Amino acid sequence: MPQLNSATFVSQIFWLIVSFVIMWLVVGKFVVPRIGEIIKRRQRKIDDCISAAEGFKASAEELISRYNAAVARAEEQANDTWQKAQDEIKKQSESLQTEMNERLKKRLEDNEKNLRQFEKAVKSKVDVMAADLSEQIVSKLNISGIGREKIDEALKKDVSNG
Repeated sequence: MPQLNSATFVSQIFWLIVSFVIMWLVVGKFVVPRIGEIIKRRQRKIDDCISAAEGFKASAEELISRYNAAVARAEEQANDTWQKAQDEIKKQSESLQTEMNERLKKRLEDNEKNLRQFEKAVKSKVDVMAADLSEQIVSKLNISGIGREKIDEALKKDVSNG
């Protein structure tokens, strides 16, 4: 085996050092800079993606806050509308109840007035009816000497005595 020949050790070590230096120079000049450039491009791309994601996140948060604000305004408007509707219904209800109370009060007063008039009419006719009835009873009983004048006098005494 020629590698183990001690006479060629010096030349082998020389060519080993030359090969390593050349390889080191090629790797240092061409490979490492390309790898460094690739790493830098990747890092820029990652940074760009992260900044874009942060921008999207910020815009999404802004949209969410605007959405929440719009929902809050809509809820507030709905509550205001609901409260106004309830107040309006309450006012209308109170107005209708007041109107109905006034109508019922007027109707009650009219009915009481009609009842008093009817009572007066009945009271005024009761005397006449009592006199007519008494006269008919006397005539049916064939009692003589009791005329309409005596019946009226008796009824007036009875009414005044109470």
